[in-house]
Amino acid sequence: MTKLKIILKLRFLAFTHPKDKYEGLLSDWLDEIPSVNRIVISENFKINGQKCIRKGDDWSEPVKKGHDMDIGLCFQYYNPVILDYIASRIK
Repeated sequence: MTKLKIILKLRFLAFTHPKDKYEGLLSDWLDEIPSVNRIVISENFKINGQKCIRKGDDWSEPVKKGHDMDIGLCFQYYNPVILDYIASRIK
């Protein structure tokens, strides 16, 4: 129980996607922990209206799984949020 209390006091940033078959719909409990800043990425495969794609040197393809949203170029939209969070933790 002591470890659980310590974990519940930790502050962290969590990104989830409703179509993530691993965590997506099972992540609502994170909203009940005050120290967690949970961001639901989107309800579809777009971020800020931009369709998510992955790119390589000579290829590109749409992101097809909610669990993979963080590897899409559109996820860069959250870079300022991530940087602000890091800055708040090192002050």
